[in-house]
Order: sequence, then structure tokens, then C-alpha cells
Amino acid sequence: MRILMVSSMYPNCMNEVSGIFVEEQVKELIRQGCKVNVIAPIPYSPFPFNIIKKRWREYLKVPLRESREGIDIRHPRYFTISYSSIVGLLGYLVTFTSGRFIYWGIKKEILSNVAEFRPDVIHVHGVFPLGYAVNLLKKDTKNNIKTVVTAHRGDVLIAFEDKLVMDRARFCLNYSDYILPVSHAVKDMISSISAQNRIRVIPNGVDLRKFKLTNEDVKWIEQKKSEFNGKKILLFVGWIIERKGIKELLEAFKRISISRDDLLLLLVGGSNEVGEVGMEDYLNNYINTNVLYDKIKLVGPVKHEEVKLWINLCDIFVLPSYSEGLPVAMLEAMGCGKPVIVSEVGGVGEVVRDRQNGLLIKPRNVDDLIKAIDFLLNNPDVARNLGDEAARTIIENYTWVQNAKKTIEVYEDILKS
Repeated sequence: MRILMVSSMYPNCMNEVSGIFVEEQVKELIRQGCKVNVIAPIPYSPFPFNIIKKRWREYLKVPLRESREGIDIRHPRYFTISYSSIVGLLGYLVTFTSGRFIYWGIKKEILSNVAEFRPDVIHVHGVFPLGYAVNLLKKDTKNNIKTVVTAHRGDVLIAFEDKLVMDRARFCLNYSDYILPVSHAVKDMISSISAQNRIRVIPNGVDLRKFKLTNEDVKWIEQKKSEFNGKKILLFVGWIIERKGIKELLEAFKRISISRDDLLLLLVGGSNEVGEVGMEDYLNNYINTNVLYDKIKLVGPVKHEEVKLWINLCDIFVLPSYSEGLPVAMLEAMGCGKPVIVSEVGGVGEVVRDRQNGLLIKPRNVDDLIKAIDFLLNNPDVARNLGDEAARTIIENYTWVQNAKKTIEVYEDILKS
């Protein structure tokens, strides 16, 4: 079976962690017998926007074509402008037309792949704008190729925040042959705006094989623990942006650390997500103003194969997001047997059962976060049991092997129809 995977979230030579979950899915689909090509469009912003910010300069360095682990990846460009760089009507129009910009950017590459690679299915990650663009191209070219769209959350939520986008998101949902929300929460959002009934929830997964520790890994972890003087380590992994609850995490940690000097907070991740405002200045000012430079470490972005080291190093994993689909970092931490503290948003509550395999907190609630952290620090046996149960949950329900198997079943189903 030939699959053309289309996703604006995908690792490249300039950003090894963007959309790593899509790459993991692709590799498992290949292991299970599929042939997969990837189109991962890259945003292009005109001068002077493309030189003002680091991430826009990095986009320019991504090649039009590259190969990762034998997988052919094309990077067509599409026009965009950072939303934080424009205001008012212009910003509104850019949001409205972004689906068209991607349409024009990917059209040539999609049609070339359809002609030469001859995919059985085009699988798109994201409802709007990418899913809309691919399905519009399918309609305009009168091509009967099957399309499958994975819905994560933000790509659906945008339809509720912008009336102009709603019709385009609904078009994508109705015109696709199958919709694959990553959680039941996302499925409910889709059902509220679309009559599409070919929907199957397929959650993200974890490749547990990659999280096995080598002797060198164990040595690295022991060295870091010694370097950090045996302190209790709280870990955040993800985009360092406001909607991940970074401000609340910093405030909670500051208040807890007033009465404890045995704590360390590690923040692993970058702040270059498209459409988001980074927090580098805020973080540095907060740390310096509150004299926390010995208690908070900004690790920055790391390669995905290094994430397991930081997760296994920590005592508690914290993800106090305002919104989520189904966060892979949380699944990975649970797979490593770590107790997790996560906001009950999106599909999180479908995986984490409060006080059974993790702790659920209210989003944007510093007091709730403080209580959860204090509880785990003061009850190490409970924390250990939560971690053990978390690992069982992932092993039994949330691996890429299971994800790919279910996805292939969907491919087979629509090809029969």
C-alpha cells in the first residue's frame, strides 16, 4: 500500500523535534508494510519578516528535498506572515487566506507525487489549513484519490475561534474519506460542526523500544544527578510557550521552593512553534527577578533520542497546559514509569485517571498545581505506584505499533468502498 503523508509538522535538518510524532507514525507504517512518501511544507515569510526572527531565518535553510532514515521528504514553500507581526484586518485576511496559500504552495508537489508515486491514500495531519488545502486540490483536479485527515485539536479549534475559517474546516471534514481524531474530546468537537460519520479515534503513541536505557544512558543519568546534587527534579518537555502553562509552572515552583532547597525545575524544549510567541525574555526576567537561577534550568530543544534521558532523570513530569490534543511527551513520560501532573484538557483525561496513574489538575490554576507537586513530593510511595500504573497504561494501549495497525485498517476500509 502506498501512502503520501502530508504534514506541516515534521522534523527537518533545522528542527529535529517538530512533529516527531508524525515521523514515528510514518516509520511504523513502513515497518508494517506500507510505502510512504512525505510532503512537509515549510512557511515562507517575505522580507523583512524573514530576517527579524530566528525561526524564519532557519526556515530558509531547510532544503526543498531531504531524506531521513531512507524516507523521501519534500519541503515545498508556502507564503505566510507571523501573526504577531501584523494586526487588524490584514492579520484577519492572512488567517482567512492561509488555506489558499498552502494550496498554491503544495499543489505542484502533490500532483507530481500522485503522478509518479501513485499513492493509494493521501494522509494529512491537520484539518485547517492543510487538510482543507489538500481536499480542495482533490476537488479542483477531480481526482478520486482517497484522503484521510488526522485531527489533533488546535487545527479544529481554530474553526470555533474564527467564523471565516469555519466553512473551510467543515469542507475538509465533510470532503475527506475518513477523519482520525487523536482523542474522543477532539471527536466531539468535530461532530459538533460536521455531519461526517466516517470517524475513528486513533490516539498518538510511544515507541517504547527507543526508551530502553543503555549502560551509557544510565551513566549519563547518574552523572547528571550528581551534578544536580541529588535534588528532586521536576521536568517539563514541550514548546516553551504560554499556552503550555509555563507561567503557572514558574509561579508554582517559586512558591514551593521558598520552603525547600532540594528542588530543581528543568524546562526542555524550544519556543519556535509557528504562530506562537516565544517566552525567552519572560523566562530570563522571571528567573533573574526571583533569584531562581540555581533552581531552574533552561535546557532548550534536544534531539528526540535524548528526551528519554531527561525523562528518566526526573522525579516528576509536569505539563500544566491550557489546551492539548493528546500530548506525546506525556505518553512518553508515562511509558517511562514517571508520575505525571497534567491539566485535564483535551484528550488527557482519556489516558490519565486521577490518583490511579497520574494526577489531574485544573488548567491555569497555580494552587491546584502546587497541591499536586507537594502531594507527590511528600508521598514518594504513591508517586512510585502512580508511575508503575502509568507505564502499564501505555504498554497496553498507546504504542505506535497499535496506532499504525489501526490506521492501516482505516486505509483498507476506504479502499474497499
